[in-house]
Amino acid sequence: MDKNGYTLLEILITISILAATFAAGYTGFREFSRRQAVNSVVNSVKSDLNLTQKQALDGKKPPTCDGGLINYAFQVTSSNTYTISAKCTNSVLIKSVTLPSGITINPTPSPNPIEFKTIGQGTNITASPASNYATFTILNSQINYSSQITIGSNGEVN
Repeated sequence: MDKNGYTLLEILITISILAATFAAGYTGFREFSRRQAVNSVVNSVKSDLNLTQKQALDGKKPPTCDGGLINYAFQVTSSNTYTISAKCTNSVLIKSVTLPSGITINPTPSPNPIEFKTIGQGTNITASPASNYATFTILNSQINYSSQITIGSNGEVN
């Protein structure tokens, strides 16, 4: 008798092994992609902080800004939004950002807003041994993954 094929048991075992391998790979990939989403948001926030600092250092005054430029401010307005604005005698909104779903800023930095003063005068972050920086965390609570952002009193963003 000639056997040309597989038994039902062999096919079921093969399918079970493939399903288990796929499930493990998918779970790992999903967690990896969520971590990457947090890292992407962290990079965007750092970029916005650096832009805010650069605008202040350059003394770049928006056209709708009345009077002299005082500073540029980065303000966390809720757990998932922040704004960048220029302050003259009035306040001019430069950018408003809403974070992707499931990603939050926690805790709100102190001080809030973080003000980058013009022409290299630093920030409103107190330069004392106890608190010479402002820190906040970008968090994806679905996978409990976070990354921290620190701004020094001199405006350095890490």
